Amino acid sequence: MTSSTTTTQTTKGPTTTVLVPVPDVMPLPASIPDSCVIDVSSTPTSTSDILGIVSEKTLMESSSALQEIKKAPPRFSPTKATSQEEDCTLCPDDYDGDDAAFGKETIPLTFPDGGFGWAVVFGAFMIQFCRFGLRPVIAAGIFISGSGMIMASFAQNVWQLYLSQGLMFGFGAGMALFNSVAIPVQWFDKKRGLASGITVAGSGLGGATLASLNRWIISRAGYKWALRTMGISSITIVLSVLFCIRARIPPRKRGGPLLDVSMFKDRGFTLMYLMGMLVTFGYLVPVFLLPKFAVDLGLTPEVGSSLVSIFAGVNAVSRILLGFVADWYGPLNVLILSSVFSGLACLILWTNTQGLAMAIVFVVIYGANAGGFNSLFPVVAADVIGVEKLAAAVGLLYSGNFFGNLLGTPLASAIIVASGGSYTGTMIFAGSAPILGAVLLLLIRFKDEKRIFVKM
Repeated sequence: MTSSTTTTQTTKGPTTTVLVPVPDVMPLPASIPDSCVIDVSSTPTSTSDILGIVSEKTLMESSSALQEIKKAPPRFSPTKATSQEEDCTLCPDDYDGDDAAFGKETIPLTFPDGGFGWAVVFGAFMIQFCRFGLRPVIAAGIFISGSGMIMASFAQNVWQLYLSQGLMFGFGAGMALFNSVAIPVQWFDKKRGLASGITVAGSGLGGATLASLNRWIISRAGYKWALRTMGISSITIVLSVLFCIRARIPPRKRGGPLLDVSMFKDRGFTLMYLMGMLVTFGYLVPVFLLPKFAVDLGLTPEVGSSLVSIFAGVNAVSRILLGFVADWYGPLNVLILSSVFSGLACLILWTNTQGLAMAIVFVVIYGANAGGFNSLFPVVAADVIGVEKLAAAVGLLYSGNFFGNLLGTPLASAIIVASGGSYTGTMIFAGSAPILGAVLLLLIRFKDEKRIFVKM
């Protein structure tokens, strides 16, 4: 319990009464100590002063409360809905079904369960396929390509061959081949060229051996069983070694565009894309025309097929050797030189071929240098683009080769027909393509490094 005592203190100003609480157990002092005297010099003396203090305090409290209201999330929007979709977005979280409590009528949300909803489902489904990983894509590719060859053996019309051996085999082989070349560069740095060369040498060795094997099967069982044998063996061989394939850089899990065209903003990527497209316009021209060229020289078709086998064998060995040399002198330098020499082989040697001996010399030199494109193109791309981006960029990068592989040989054949059977125009066409590709590589080569004798 406490009590209050009244003390009057007189100063030069007005008389003021001060109430001081005092415990009941304490005696009342005779006088108030100086330390207990309250300074009342600033006490308001008029009504206007008091109203001013109250008004200022009220405004401060009101302003503070207003700020708290602005920070708080709204319970519901006061905007009146004009449609079912808008109305459903205006319901508060704690809405209990009493429409009158909120001053408006709420239309219940409905679901179409079909219609355009299936288009949304399809879009979400396809987004998940933007990043597979290399192993599943290679497995699917070899299964599609092998199945295409098997289906071609049952074809009864030309359009069925286009669909099976043309579309299916080409699409599947592209999935398997172009994704497999992106794997070794993830595992090697100093020996990246050699690893890539060994990887792509398999196609060269296959071309050298399968040509003779197919002729043997056709002579004994017919072309249909040759197609079936190639399809079944390719699926069996690749699937049996698929467990060895593993990417060190995992694919991105989130969805993304199938073709990231923003990569063309990178100058190096654009030049590599154009280089691959130019080289492939002439790369396969000698290979496809050698059998016909040999017959026109007076040689037998078997000799023409043997020239193709020689090219494939030399090409396979050169892929490994050029990859090994590239590890010492730089993949970009070696790719430039091999592109130039393969072009010169067409312009100088092929144009002067008049017999079997010169044809063999041309095939050996051209095959030895043309192999650099297969083994070193992915290595240079990894250096220019970056290993971490190569797996995602390899599909778009190799899509440029599509134009050359598709149009190169038909254009070369059209030149022969237009020139009355002369091969000179075609030889110049085939030789100019890799040389122009080397010019684009020179732009990459001297972009940051002006010195000539530097490993790049």
